[in-house]
Amino acid sequence: MTDGTPEQLPQNPLQEREFNQGQLARNLQATLAGPIASLGSINAILSIGFGAGEEFKPLRELFPLATLHGIDSEKDIVENTQFFLQDEMSDSSNTAIWRAHAQNANAYRRHDYDLVMFRSLETHLISYGTINAILDETEKHLNKQGQLYFTVEDQDHEVSPLKTFLENRGYQVKIYENQFPFKRDGISTRIYKENYHLVAQKLTT
Repeated sequence: MTDGTPEQLPQNPLQEREFNQGQLARNLQATLAGPIASLGSINAILSIGFGAGEEFKPLRELFPLATLHGIDSEKDIVENTQFFLQDEMSDSSNTAIWRAHAQNANAYRRHDYDLVMFRSLETHLISYGTINAILDETEKHLNKQGQLYFTVEDQDHEVSPLKTFLENRGYQVKIYENQFPFKRDGISTRIYKENYHLVAQKLTT
């Protein structure tokens, strides 16, 4: 595995889910353990556009006492993820997901999230006007010292523009490369290619 490619690629949707969770768990540990440790306790985390919801299990393992929330605009996605979470998390009492649009104020159930996550954000497909509108609302529900966490695939077309965009909004941005990269060839489209992880925090004035 000199190039980081796993010896055995996932062969079915369940294995793909477990593969994604394993990749994300290791990268969360590598990218968040240091930055988040400086904030003290993490009490509330929100995932926006969670898709398959594969981040919830790794986040629960990393932050066992935190409240985990997730919002997605697609009804089928929310229902499917609820099914998986019932099986994957023995105690889901402080985990909740629901259907909502992140641009709307009523989408949020707290005003003190310590961490807001955007996974596999395809900035080449989503206009920055949309991202701007989402962050306008998200920031109202983020702790003063809270952080944003983004994962993207492409460095030139996604990382650099996103970093510039966030800096223009007053964020300090740290970029981390995937700690466990793998080749694109032969990988299912359901495998998240989260090659770069960005952690952003508002600069204090």
